[in-house]
Amino acid sequence: TDHHWTARGAYHAYVAFSKVAGFKPTKLEDHKSGQFDTFVGTLYAWSGASILKEKPDYLEYFYPLSETTAVRYPNGYIKDEEAIPMKVINENPAVGKYTCFIEGDNPVTKIVTNANSGRKIVMIKESYGNSFAPWLCDNFDEVWVIDPRKVNVGANELDLKTFCNQYGITDVL
Repeated sequence: TDHHWTARGAYHAYVAFSKVAGFKPTKLEDHKSGQFDTFVGTLYAWSGASILKEKPDYLEYFYPLSETTAVRYPNGYIKDEEAIPMKVINENPAVGKYTCFIEGDNPVTKIVTNANSGRKIVMIKESYGNSFAPWLCDNFDEVWVIDPRKVNVGANELDLKTFCNQYGITDVL
């Protein structure tokens, strides 16, 4: 009932990306998981079709193996005073169950991990990337997520080349 990737679908994209990016992906079965039963997503929200509500999906999520801390910058300005703590996987999302993945669409999200890989990635995404971002936490020390739909690049002075140099980014997705 949703147009987004499932967590398993995002996992397969992560495995494909790992081959190009040169890291070993984690095994799906090694991850602790959970799920929401009776999930109806965007297709139901947009259509209101009763058949979707009568035959709901479930929404599965997987926790990173690495320890993580995360903040979001709701205005797109990367300043300590604007950082709001958040969860990479939130079992109690405030709005819509799909926001269990990196708490939904935020202009800029920063995730710090204990992966100890020596690598930092910035992922430019739209909503499909929400379920993908948690998979990167086991292979990168920092995972930055930028949603260009939410960031006015000119107004927020978020130039990708400058950003990568300033934050020591090694990979761009």
